[in-house]
Amino acid sequence: MNLSNKKAVFLLVIGMLCQSSAYAEECDTVQFLDAKSPGTAISKNNCKDNQGLSIGTQLELSAGARVWLKATHDNKHIQQLICQNRSNDFVHLTVASQEAPWISVDNLKNCNKWANDRLNCKISTGNTFFCMTGIVKQQVAMVTRQERTTSVSMRAIALDNPQNIPTAEDYADKAVAEMQGDIKLCRELFNSKEPVELIWNVSVSGKVDDVSILSEGSEELSSCIRDVVADYSYAKPEEMVTFVYEF
Repeated sequence: MNLSNKKAVFLLVIGMLCQSSAYAEECDTVQFLDAKSPGTAISKNNCKDNQGLSIGTQLELSAGARVWLKATHDNKHIQQLICQNRSNDFVHLTVASQEAPWISVDNLKNCNKWANDRLNCKISTGNTFFCMTGIVKQQVAMVTRQERTTSVSMRAIALDNPQNIPTAEDYADKAVAEMQGDIKLCRELFNSKEPVELIWNVSVSGKVDDVSILSEGSEELSSCIRDVVADYSYAKPEEMVTFVYEF
């Protein structure tokens, strides 16, 4: 191989490495939260998995769908975005920027400008699409015990060892406290303060087996809070426990 060919190969390798580095940085910016985004499909994503989203990624929200995105804001906070399709039509979004709020709305013309961290689009009478963005604290590992407080909202049930109920309720109160940023976004998105009561199980693996809505009221708000509870990273309890909580 002559010198000019070696130089061409070298430049090609350098170019590929730079492109790979750029893709990696891009894919580490905007994250798609699949468990909190029911009814949303992804296409044209250059990232290896559908958690990281590249510029140009398209998001298709079916009727009644929600999408939830996040990105690191600083070492203690994350920026989050929730959008709800309250219509019978598909809504198409594109990841257009690495700067929040990241998205553009492709197929809706009647959208106002972002104001007070909110976007509203009118599709037709009774059919809307709207988004809310906000900054919340990073979730920290559940390694320290929370100081016990009397909670009328929390009940731990179905324990093999009833004497462990106070400890179990401490455990759940700590988790719920860390969910408050996400739950606040749900409430702001739907502009609702109505109570939502849930029942859920946390297995010994730290996974949520099931979350059911006990209260009546807004299905959109209840399902948003339900998905927050289901997606939370729980510490592994000593035994499976079931909780009832009114948010």
